[in-house]
Amino acid sequence: TRYWRDWSSDVCSSDPWAAAVILSAGLLITNPGAAAEPNLLKNPGFEDAASGADAPPNWATGADSMGKAVLTDKAAHAGQHGLAIPAQSTVEQKVGAAAPGAYVARCWVKSEAEQPVTLLLQDPDRPWAVYTCSEIKVPRDQWVQLEAICALDRNGSLTLTLGGMSKGFRF
Repeated sequence: TRYWRDWSSDVCSSDPWAAAVILSAGLLITNPGAAAEPNLLKNPGFEDAASGADAPPNWATGADSMGKAVLTDKAAHAGQHGLAIPAQSTVEQKVGAAAPGAYVARCWVKSEAEQPVTLLLQDPDRPWAVYTCSEIKVPRDQWVQLEAICALDRNGSLTLTLGGMSKGFRF
């Protein structure tokens, strides 16, 4: 199982949770050139929970995901909650307005199985012109920090996606 609390899996399994990731800690998008700007992500630590909902507000499971990401208190990196992302699934959040500049996204991930995890930060209006993709093979049962830096040359939006990307997406 992958655990996320700050911010997918390419492992095939008959149990869709066998290779889930838990995301934990502080997801963060900032403009490093500015002085102490607030985090542009909403609910970056997954601490805000909607009543009766499995997924935290402001986060969506990717449309082509094999399973649904759910809020968990099983293995948070910091705070009380994390986000469990099933194998071959992603979560994302869109930031509607971002000024020109460099943006950094960071998250902590932990997996019950060794597997690759991808962090993608991009301008959805120019996905192949403005993006950064960071992929790392997460060792079993160890917290690992992922980081991606993306520079916008003009006003735009950003989408942060985390999880197991399809083999067709990989270079």
